[in-house]
Amino acid sequence: MAIRLTMNRFCNKSAVIFDLTGTLIDFGGRIPFTSTKKAAPQIDTYHIRKSITGDDINEYRHLCKFYQIKDYAKVFAKSCNNMADMLHNVDVIPGIAEFMDTLKQQNIRIGIVSNYGKELTQIAKAKLDREKIPYDVIVNRDNVMLPPPAPWLLLRCMERLNVYPDYTMYIGDTYINMLEGYYAKVDTAYMIESSVESNTLHGTTYVDLRILDMPKELKYKQILNKNYHIAKYYCDNFEVISKEVMDCRK
Repeated sequence: MAIRLTMNRFCNKSAVIFDLTGTLIDFGGRIPFTSTKKAAPQIDTYHIRKSITGDDINEYRHLCKFYQIKDYAKVFAKSCNNMADMLHNVDVIPGIAEFMDTLKQQNIRIGIVSNYGKELTQIAKAKLDREKIPYDVIVNRDNVMLPPPAPWLLLRCMERLNVYPDYTMYIGDTYINMLEGYYAKVDTAYMIESSVESNTLHGTTYVDLRILDMPKELKYKQILNKNYHIAKYYCDNFEVISKEVMDCRK
């Protein structure tokens, strides 16, 4: 069971790595879901939620084969175009700019990992640059052999940051992110407020849709108890952690 992330957890860290979609920008699991549904309305909603996690053509090939859709590449291309259009219009998660500025002021290196390919990651990178979000390294799925929960994205990012797992914190917003950090042997923190709503439709988060109607406190408890026991820490939002990091380093 995760415990609350507090200021002293950053005191021995040399680097913090963030998952890109859902954690830094509001581009969670609903985006590939909505994009795929527009590209292939005949595919059942349940199967999209369980099969499609991003812009991986292999996921589309398997799903289209099940539905006997021969031109899976066309469905994939349409869905990616839809995702790109949506990505241009999403917002940066509130508080992230201040939090990352705080980390840089404390000489903590910042890495970003993306489970999307180069093209979508470049669109997201441009949005971060426009918002003047500071970071040192960004690694996308095309830079590694296997996607999460395999740890290769994190391992490649740590290699480029020149840091060891013991001195690294990984902040994500899904169960897959937490597994990824566990396999990479880094401390993991789940940013709960940034993705309870945005990632509910994501097949890998296993969130019961009824949780959305619960009061905030009960919603948090349900999510943590049922889905995020692998995470070492959790926190509500970036504004709280930014203040705690500053207090820790004084």
